[in-house]
Amino acid sequence: VFEKMRTALGVEEPAFENKQLQLYNKALKYEEKAEVFYLEKSKEATDACQQEIFKGIANQERQHKAVIQTIIDFASKPERWLENAEWYHLEEY
Repeated sequence: VFEKMRTALGVEEPAFENKQLQLYNKALKYEEKAEVFYLEKSKEATDACQQEIFKGIANQERQHKAVIQTIIDFASKPERWLENAEWYHLEEY
Protein backbone atom coordinates (compact mmCIF):
# COMPACT_ATOMS: atom_id res chain seq x y z
CA VAL A 1 0.00 0.00 0.00
CA PHE A 2 2.69 2.49 1.03
CA GLU A 3 4.82 1.59 -1.99
CA LYS A 4 1.88 2.34 -4.30
CA MET A 5 1.23 5.63 -2.52
CA ARG A 6 4.90 6.60 -2.70
CA THR A 7 5.03 5.81 -6.42
CA ALA A 8 1.74 7.58 -7.15
CA LEU A 9 2.87 10.69 -5.30
CA GLY A 10 6.35 10.62 -6.78
CA VAL A 11 8.00 10.53 -3.39
CA GLU A 12 11.57 9.27 -3.33
CA GLU A 13 12.71 6.63 -0.88
CA PRO A 14 14.45 8.08 2.16
CA ALA A 15 18.19 7.97 1.70
CA PHE A 16 20.37 7.69 4.75
CA GLU A 17 24.07 8.19 4.51
CA ASN A 18 26.41 5.60 5.94
CA LYS A 19 27.76 8.29 8.28
CA GLN A 20 24.35 8.59 9.95
CA LEU A 21 24.23 4.85 10.55
CA GLN A 22 27.71 4.98 12.03
CA LEU A 23 26.59 7.70 14.43
CA TYR A 24 23.53 5.72 15.47
CA ASN A 25 25.67 2.62 16.03
CA LYS A 26 28.05 4.68 18.13
CA ALA A 27 25.14 5.98 20.19
CA LEU A 28 23.92 2.41 20.64
CA LYS A 29 27.30 1.40 22.04
CA TYR A 30 27.22 4.33 24.49
CA GLU A 31 23.80 3.24 25.70
CA GLU A 32 25.05 -0.34 26.14
CA LYS A 33 28.01 0.90 28.18
CA ALA A 34 25.76 3.13 30.27
CA GLU A 35 23.42 0.22 31.04
CA VAL A 36 26.34 -1.95 32.18
CA PHE A 37 27.73 0.94 34.24
CA TYR A 38 24.50 1.48 36.15
CA LEU A 39 23.96 -2.24 36.70
CA GLU A 40 27.46 -2.45 38.17
CA LYS A 41 26.75 0.55 40.39
CA SER A 42 23.56 -1.13 41.61
CA LYS A 43 25.61 -4.14 42.68
CA GLU A 44 28.15 -1.92 44.44
CA ALA A 45 25.53 0.09 46.34
CA THR A 46 24.87 -1.03 49.89
CA ASP A 47 21.62 0.86 50.33
CA ALA A 48 18.52 -0.82 48.85
CA CYS A 49 17.10 2.52 47.71
CA GLN A 50 20.29 3.36 45.81
CA GLN A 51 20.30 -0.11 44.25
CA GLU A 52 16.77 0.43 42.94
CA ILE A 53 17.65 3.87 41.59
CA PHE A 54 20.64 2.49 39.67
CA LYS A 55 18.55 -0.41 38.35
CA GLY A 56 15.90 2.08 37.22
CA ILE A 57 18.48 4.15 35.38
CA ALA A 58 19.87 0.98 33.77
CA ASN A 59 16.35 0.15 32.62
CA GLN A 60 16.05 3.60 31.03
CA GLU A 61 19.32 2.97 29.19
CA ARG A 62 17.89 -0.35 27.94
CA GLN A 63 14.86 1.51 26.60
CA HIS A 64 17.14 4.06 24.92
CA LYS A 65 18.94 1.15 23.24
CA ALA A 66 15.62 -0.15 21.91
CA VAL A 67 14.73 3.26 20.45
CA ILE A 68 18.14 3.66 18.82
CA GLN A 69 17.99 0.10 17.44
CA THR A 70 14.61 0.91 15.91
CA ILE A 71 16.10 4.00 14.27
CA ILE A 72 19.00 1.91 12.94
CA ASP A 73 16.58 -0.68 11.57
CA PHE A 74 14.55 2.03 9.86
CA ALA A 75 17.59 3.78 8.44
CA SER A 76 19.03 0.49 7.19
CA LYS A 77 15.86 -0.89 5.61
CA PRO A 78 13.09 1.72 5.47
CA GLU A 79 11.01 -0.27 3.00
CA ARG A 80 10.84 -3.28 5.36
CA TRP A 81 10.36 -1.16 8.46
CA LEU A 82 7.25 0.46 7.04
CA GLU A 83 5.69 -2.97 6.68
CA ASN A 84 5.76 -3.20 10.46
CA ALA A 85 5.67 0.40 11.61
CA GLU A 86 4.62 -0.45 15.16
CA TRP A 87 7.35 -0.01 17.74
CA TYR A 88 6.10 -3.20 19.30
CA HIS A 89 9.24 -3.97 21.29
CA LEU A 90 9.18 -0.75 23.28
CA GLU A 91 7.69 -0.76 26.73
CA GLU A 92 5.43 2.06 27.85
CA TYR A 93 7.30 4.85 29.58
